[in-house]
Amino acid sequence: MLRRRPALLFTVLALTCTLVTTSAQATWSDHADLIYDTAFTLDQGEFEVGVISPLMYGVNDRVQLSMHPILLLILSPHVGLRWQLTPTGPLGVALNLEGTWSLLEPMDSQGREVTDSAACDGCGFPGSIHAWPTVSWLAAPGLLLNAGAGPRLDFLDLNHEDTALVTHASVQWIINPENLVMLHGSFDARPWGNSGATNPVAQLTYAHAWGVLHLALGVAVGTFDIVIEPATLSMSATNPGTTVATEGKVDTWNVFPVIDLFFRL
Repeated sequence: MLRRRPALLFTVLALTCTLVTTSAQATWSDHADLIYDTAFTLDQGEFEVGVISPLMYGVNDRVQLSMHPILLLILSPHVGLRWQLTPTGPLGVALNLEGTWSLLEPMDSQGREVTDSAACDGCGFPGSIHAWPTVSWLAAPGLLLNAGAGPRLDFLDLNHEDTALVTHASVQWIINPENLVMLHGSFDARPWGNSGATNPVAQLTYAHAWGVLHLALGVAVGTFDIVIEPATLSMSATNPGTTVATEGKVDTWNVFPVIDLFFRL
């Protein structure tokens, strides 16, 4: 299994990219304005962008593109596509496709940075492709329920390393057009193997809108590895033909704060 332990900045950005709540309007007037892990999209020509959350654009009323400018700057591009299959209504279905690739340092299957290309034949740059459907249901006025699941394939360069079934569910409650609360949960599963659910994450988020400006505050609970010093793999300088592995230093957080400012253009 590919074990990826990103650096501190990448961890913060990736967590915020997948867990920060966003909206499609200046305020949340109805459930179709909610585009975070739902079956709904931005309207044609609309932008949604945050300080550290992704940039999203409505190609038309059914197709939405996303990318992360900051991750692109640190050579870890992340792009996404959402296609809304059903007309906007109480029940919605969408298909999602995302891809992420880190070009910072080649790694081995244990998540160690490879500082010498001769130290590992099967090493490369880590990446993943994730595809999944999402179903959204307006259970009551202002109360939106969402769920989805689909495969994520992990790679080192073009070599397949691991496959997981990623499952998510969320409840989003529009208190009024300026205030939103969301509870989200996700986990990985491999039903074809002996392992149970892995990487469970739960997050509670509150968001407030001042016109086009929004502030999201939340807390995530799970297991988050913060790399202080990366583990490495290299060739020995004193014993030709042998490799040297360092353990590195990792702090594990079980609670992670989430904060972002975002707005619609």
